[in-house]
Amino acid sequence: MKTPLLLASLTLALLPAASARADTVPSLIGTWALADEAFAAARVGTSNKYFDDLPKPTFGTPDQAFTYTIEAQDGRAFHGVATGPQGKSEAIVGVIRFDNKEILMSGDSGTVEGRLVDDKLELCWIDSLPTWNAVSCGLFKKTK
Repeated sequence: MKTPLLLASLTLALLPAASARADTVPSLIGTWALADEAFAAARVGTSNKYFDDLPKPTFGTPDQAFTYTIEAQDGRAFHGVATGPQGKSEAIVGVIRFDNKEILMSGDSGTVEGRLVDDKLELCWIDSLPTWNAVSCGLFKKTK
């Protein structure tokens, strides 16, 4: 009779500790760069500050991947800068979802869905502008 009571007490005592670990929000602060050329993109439209005119759909290459620098984070909310392949940049803002794995971001030209995969960050951009449409996904690793 004492064993079930002891097990129940231990389980109840350990629940808050397990819950606290599960609620730990990961820090994204730092610079994230493309890892292992894991990248895919398709684009079409008139030129913008990052790319020249692409009148026909074109596939992207890993050398066209952006770098993301997360400068500040307050709990789940964060902000930073996305820098394109030619050094031009834009402000980004984002949040980490409550599962501590999925991420949402927004910048001047589009939105991003992402997720943490081990020590990497998978980010997928969707640009839907009047004269420019693009999608891209990359797997990024913190470099700084």
